[in-house]
Amino acid sequence: MKRLTLLLTILFVLLSLSIATAGTTHATSGFPGVPTGYAYATYTSVPSGSGNVTYGPSIPVALSCTTPPATNTLTNSGNITSVNTLVNSGTATSTITVNRTATDLSVTSTADVKNLKLLGGLITSNDLKASVTSTSNASGTTSVNNSQFSGLTVSGATVPTNPPPNTKLSIPQVGTVTLNEQYGPINATKSTSIRVIAMDVSITQTNSLGFPVGSRIIVAWAQSGIMPASVTATAYGVYALGLGG
Repeated sequence: MKRLTLLLTILFVLLSLSIATAGTTHATSGFPGVPTGYAYATYTSVPSGSGNVTYGPSIPVALSCTTPPATNTLTNSGNITSVNTLVNSGTATSTITVNRTATDLSVTSTADVKNLKLLGGLITSNDLKASVTSTSNASGTTSVNNSQFSGLTVSGATVPTNPPPNTKLSIPQVGTVTLNEQYGPINATKSTSIRVIAMDVSITQTNSLGFPVGSRIIVAWAQSGIMPASVTATAYGVYALGLGG
């Protein structure tokens, strides 16, 4: 019985090693890689009790690394849903576009918000477009921010077109707004990613307009990335487990 237990233990260890070896993920030689992307129009978080009530993401579009697109372009469009007095009106189109050749790959994610009105008119915009592009080829990978702003006003003041990344403005007696909020790019040998929020509004002060302190409004969120292609596999013929003693 002890001998049988020893043999089964050895067999189990050997099988475990072979399973682990077979299941290891390896990058394929099919670089330039696999595209990923995500974009949406608005996301709102409002304090409620001990937590928060969230609305959105609205008008989303997504491309995961495990789901190849049926076409080169994924799109979603519609009206932005009002949220109390925080988000009033607007329309949006979210798009992901993939272009691939034998040696080059690019993915562009865009959230385009038009005729936006927030906070009862304290913030208005003709067009807010968060747009990012990731590319890869034999020379390497890179991601860029191509976001655009048009006709934006904050508390009645006109904001210059195309503000620099992470521009933070005050909304007097209400809170703050960060424009062109950029994360990345993060570039590696065979991967790259970037994320941009066109507008990030935070209500930080008690105000006479009734906007709940702690509320947050995200407008035009876009992410793109490319990662190495990979495959996984697991196989074995026999598995045995015995009890001894």
